[in-house]
Amino acid sequence: MNSATRALLGKELSQHAPLLLSLGAFALLSTFMLVALLSRTGGLTSYLSVASLFAMPTLVLIAAVLGQQLIVREYASHSQRFVEALPVARGHHEWVKWGLGYVVLLGISVGVWLYAASLAARHEAISSRFMALMALRLVVYVFVLWSFVFTLSCLGRLRLGIAALTAAALYAVDAYTPVEIDRFGPFALMDADQFASERTRIPVRALSESLIVGGLALALSLYFTRLQEGSFLERLSVPMSARDKSFVLMLAVVALGAITLFGPEEDDFPVDLGERHVVVDGRARVSHVEPRWRDDALDVAAYLGSRTRALESILSMPEPFTVGVTFAPLVEPMEYDVDHASPVYGVLVTADITRTDDRDYFGAFVYHEVLDTLMTGRTTSMEPLHVLHDGFALYWAAHGDTPPPTIGSAGVEPLLVRALYGFRAVGITAEGMRRYDRTMEALGDASALALTYSGWRSLVDEVGHARAMDLARHIYGQPYHGDVRDWWHDSLNPMEDKFLQATGITWQTHLTRWRKRFEALEGRPAWRQAADRFPVAEFSLSVEPGPLGSDIVLSAPLSRPLAAGTECSLLHTRIAWYDTPLSPRGMREARIAVRDGDLTITTLLSGIYGSGNRIAGALECTPADLAVPVRLGLTRLTIP
Repeated sequence: MNSATRALLGKELSQHAPLLLSLGAFALLSTFMLVALLSRTGGLTSYLSVASLFAMPTLVLIAAVLGQQLIVREYASHSQRFVEALPVARGHHEWVKWGLGYVVLLGISVGVWLYAASLAARHEAISSRFMALMALRLVVYVFVLWSFVFTLSCLGRLRLGIAALTAAALYAVDAYTPVEIDRFGPFALMDADQFASERTRIPVRALSESLIVGGLALALSLYFTRLQEGSFLERLSVPMSARDKSFVLMLAVVALGAITLFGPEEDDFPVDLGERHVVVDGRARVSHVEPRWRDDALDVAAYLGSRTRALESILSMPEPFTVGVTFAPLVEPMEYDVDHASPVYGVLVTADITRTDDRDYFGAFVYHEVLDTLMTGRTTSMEPLHVLHDGFALYWAAHGDTPPPTIGSAGVEPLLVRALYGFRAVGITAEGMRRYDRTMEALGDASALALTYSGWRSLVDEVGHARAMDLARHIYGQPYHGDVRDWWHDSLNPMEDKFLQATGITWQTHLTRWRKRFEALEGRPAWRQAADRFPVAEFSLSVEPGPLGSDIVLSAPLSRPLAAGTECSLLHTRIAWYDTPLSPRGMREARIAVRDGDLTITTLLSGIYGSGNRIAGALECTPADLAVPVRLGLTRLTIP
């Protein structure tokens, strides 16, 4: 480093030291907030994804501020003329600025990445090759980001307009062409899933595209610094005139109009089941295809109609909002589907309306979708809202606005027996409710719903039905918009505060009382005996000799025999090295013929997976007197 470079670098550091310290503090605070938010909402599969999520919005904002202070402000104040008067080659000062900005951004991003890696190392193995790949992604991403921002900063008053046009162009390419922007260059490099999971393959294409874009941007900035001996940059640093602002405003209006006019059509339309073979009861519309199923449709429509009318005492619905059901014979319980969901026009689900043995779970599915649609998806965004929402859906399906009996006072109830099994398996703890995604995975959807349903039953016993319904109004009664306003409202009004305001007790107090109620049920012989028929399963993998070589056997030993007539399925699927929530719909199913007294359930996996593959396995069984299966165990194993 020659003396001129040292002098220029010293000048930049002394001039911008407060700015650099402020940006570092902002990055630190943003990282801590991001980790806390993702941990709270359960949206974190690997701490390494924090680095990529930080790189896109936050690091871009930091780069823009850095470009504003290093380039735009200096040329606007004409302080660069002092440097131009020194015996320094033209463009040398700008190269020092570029280098300083690159080092600052790279230092911030590497700091965030190393912090995320230190958190991730507590839960997963991180090899040196994986670290090198992530470092390579970061170095190249910061290069292209800073080169692009530096070039925009050289354009002075035109920078915001050009940045907006670039964003509009990227949106248009992504929306109206086969090109997927998130798989291109720097976007692919910092993709949250790939960054945190790709451990061996070098992303050659993304690296090449990024280096080309970054190189072109850097060449443009070099051209601008030399254009007209530097006076070009100085002229652009002058604030916009009224005519310039009018021109930019006109371009913005034209671009917005084009996006609105030619944008993708909204997938929002009324729920239309036609007129023939449709039964209507209030907001409920149920199709029955043929006259022979009309009585079943009448029964389902009456059930949904009455429940929906009562629900309007808790929240308001748009006038055209409809709860529709399409008849699909042979759809199994808990395999219902959503054909359409609109916060204005309603929901349309598919189910077998001839079944009455799964009515509670069918109703829970319907009202889970109704409430989630009206709240624009906020119900599953954070805990304990997700826990309360799942429980309320089943509570409303089972009881509506009619107060249920006190827990344990009306004999052994099937839903509460299933909840007691869930209590045995995962307990009732603040951590289990905070990580409700893991609770759902361990218990399966049906038993997890039953456990959260029992929470509402316990709450009604604790504070009364009226105050429990006040809590429902606090959850569902506020208007939701589907944008940042919802996030802002939820951040200022945590669900724990709403819970306390509506019920008069804290969330922790509720969990304690809820747990004590189930400890009391566990001590009652009839309830204990009813839950004992759901044995706990442990899993193991073994390689055994077979007729065509070695067979891979997945076994699930049970804590006690299954009753005669029980139907079981072993679900299994290949998974990544890191853990993500599992859906039974994406898993292979092996139906098992269960004999009376069986203590082990097994299935062959040969020819499906190979050595070193990581798989997830779950055992679900349906006793003869139940319609909805019970998950008896789940595991993740690596095939030897």
